[in-house]
Amino acid sequence: MSFKKSLIICISVVLMLFPRLELDGCGPILYDEEFRFWLFQPNLVNNEALLPFTYSTNLYFQTGSKTESLAEVFDTTYEQVNVKEWQTEVPSATDKDIYKLVYDTDPQAYKRQVKGDSLKTNTFYQGLKAKPDLLTYFNFAKDCEAVFSGGTYNQTDWEWKIDSVGIKKIAQKGENTVKTAKTPFIRLRTAYQLIKAYEYLQNTEGVIKTFDTYLKDSKSNSWILGSALYYYAKAQPTPELRNLWAANCFDVTVDKKLQSLKLVNADHKATTLAMAKTEHQRGLATTMMALRHPGRGLNDLKTIYAADPMQSELPMLIEREINKLEDWLYSFSLTGNDTYVSRSIREPKKKNDAGETYFDDPKYSDEKKYEEIQKANWAADRLYLNEVTDFVAKLISENKVKDRAFILLAGAHLAFLKQDFKQLRQYLADLKTLPNVRANIQVQAELTNVLCDLNVAPISAMTEENIARFESVLQKNKKEITDFGTFREQVYLFIGKKFIEQGKIAKGCLLTMLTNRFTNYVGFYQENAYHRLYSLGKPADFDEAIRIVSTPKTNFEKLIAAEKRPYREEYGYYDEKKQEWVEVKNPREWDVNKIKDYKLTYFIRNDQIDSALKVAKTIPRNYWQKEPYQAMLNCNPFYVDVVHPHTVTFADSIKYNKITFLERVVALRNEAQKNPSVAAQNYYLLGNAYYNMTWKGNFWLMSDIYWGAFESHSDYFKSDTTFINTYFGLTRAQKYYEMSLNSTTDEKLAALNRFMIGYCAKTREDYFFYQKVSRWDDNAPKPPAFKNPADVVYNQKFPNRLKDYSGAKYWCTNYESLAKLYSGF
Repeated sequence: MSFKKSLIICISVVLMLFPRLELDGCGPILYDEEFRFWLFQPNLVNNEALLPFTYSTNLYFQTGSKTESLAEVFDTTYEQVNVKEWQTEVPSATDKDIYKLVYDTDPQAYKRQVKGDSLKTNTFYQGLKAKPDLLTYFNFAKDCEAVFSGGTYNQTDWEWKIDSVGIKKIAQKGENTVKTAKTPFIRLRTAYQLIKAYEYLQNTEGVIKTFDTYLKDSKSNSWILGSALYYYAKAQPTPELRNLWAANCFDVTVDKKLQSLKLVNADHKATTLAMAKTEHQRGLATTMMALRHPGRGLNDLKTIYAADPMQSELPMLIEREINKLEDWLYSFSLTGNDTYVSRSIREPKKKNDAGETYFDDPKYSDEKKYEEIQKANWAADRLYLNEVTDFVAKLISENKVKDRAFILLAGAHLAFLKQDFKQLRQYLADLKTLPNVRANIQVQAELTNVLCDLNVAPISAMTEENIARFESVLQKNKKEITDFGTFREQVYLFIGKKFIEQGKIAKGCLLTMLTNRFTNYVGFYQENAYHRLYSLGKPADFDEAIRIVSTPKTNFEKLIAAEKRPYREEYGYYDEKKQEWVEVKNPREWDVNKIKDYKLTYFIRNDQIDSALKVAKTIPRNYWQKEPYQAMLNCNPFYVDVVHPHTVTFADSIKYNKITFLERVVALRNEAQKNPSVAAQNYYLLGNAYYNMTWKGNFWLMSDIYWGAFESHSDYFKSDTTFINTYFGLTRAQKYYEMSLNSTTDEKLAALNRFMIGYCAKTREDYFFYQKVSRWDDNAPKPPAFKNPADVVYNQKFPNRLKDYSGAKYWCTNYESLAKLYSGF
């Protein structure tokens, strides 16, 4: 088999063992929001319009809204309001007909339908016909819609060319119409269209004049006024005025909150606040600055509270601050990664030669410095947590914030982050006394209570029952939870790790099957619940996991055993016969045989072959015909090719799976112990078997579930020196080659063992040497001179043959024939 084909098989098993992630040229990419950690729900304040401004590592919070998309949060709100306003003017019209004509009929189609008399059944159009002034305005609005969106696309310079001539005509018509408008409704909307025309023409004076003349003193409650404020703010001549009017817009607009926030320039914060005319406006402007700031915002919260304790955005800003703290305190400890936002706002940025500011991540240049920065950041964040907690406690005691249920819940969650469980219980008790508490707050309170249980005492049966009860409450109120999927997954990621910390490995790992949130990388791929069980489990843990999955007893065990996702986990492999990539989709659920295989692998790593075989015999033989076993164990592990260990060879005409392999290992070992005449060759074959169970060999899947392209360390067992010595240092293989050398009187077999002993010893020396020195640095020191530890024994046995069997030329030409000879070929 070619190296290319061998590489394809290796890639296929990696894809098979680990979930697919988006890759770039250097490896997987996960966006910060995919591993940012939070337990405090977004939108606990129950205000969809504020949801995009919830803390996020994106520019705005855009995932998991209770509605389908970010646009829908804005669009459907003001569209519905607009339809109702039109219905007030045309009472005979239905909502459906108004919406269809206003939003689902483009200007060209509208004109065709008017000419073709196809609107005779549309109640809105017939109502407009009965009120000529309204129909005249509606036709004007459709003309505005056509000209505002009717620019021409110049394919030469790739620019959108605004139809300035058409817009100028519309502006002139609007100027004439607004002066003679007969009703406030028509005057307001005509002025709005005129403002938009001047906005497109970049005529800021026209925008300001029109607004000041027709809208500034309006007593209307129409959404139009709030929308027009955005264009008015944008047209202001100074950053301070733009900031203040953007704040006024944010306060009242239905559809322009996002755009008004984008207008804010925080560089002019001090001068803006100095120009504020009222405490309410000062609080609003501060709110806008806070929403643009991803770092610590407590000072802004204090300013807002002092200006207006009843401000509607204040609870959301507190929620935002809690989510920041969760990111800073937990994202790294739970996922092994800091979000870019959490790092960049707390560490100094640098400038390159071009004067551009950038964030220099020390993680990639100085691991020790990175750890020091992490420690310092965490300590500072804990101090900041105390400050935020004290501020919220003040709000609770003074009882001025109108959403008391939320403030009490915020205090309880901050108490949890601070590990003040007595205060947590008190806040939850106070919360229970309030009437008509929102469903999402009740769910969060239930979770906070569970989190407290997990920390104040060892996990008990009662704790497990409380978790099952929380799941029931959560599912019952599913529709009330913003970003339900992420929330649920993060809850069980956190709870699962708490179980693992207390030594409840099986249940902790089973819990984490309920989450697909990012926790860490295994090689280039994302860690999942199977990986956690594999890396942490002992035989008793594997047995308990199998028992729970097979026969769950309690409500809690039924919860963690029955998890089956509505989506399916995908992987793929390369089909040799079809010469194509095959996609495989399996239900995301626990596979008992896979858990048994992990238990088997544990025994292999600990050289308990008999125990491994006993487990293997409980797994159906056809299980090994599945991938990745069919592809990766499709070879003969009793033959070693030291030059191309992962390439199919002639020896692979005899193939093994895990059970047949272990059966032969046990048979060879037992026969060697009973029959000295075959001991030497059997020990040599056992040396090959142990060699092939290492990173170097073709049966490495016996010892680990992941094979990396570079010889460095195991993803899970790098602190296990016995495993490292065995898997990368070949110590067990070398032991059997030494036993074969000591047992044989055959000089060729002895020479073969001598070579393999030296190869194993040299591999081990190089491995540990290159853990400290770069293999690719030409200026780095080289490994010390190597002396084969087998030379003493070999020279004693065959004093006249060492020189003959030690030359490089000899081994290049004779190793393969000797390896064939003593491997049964």
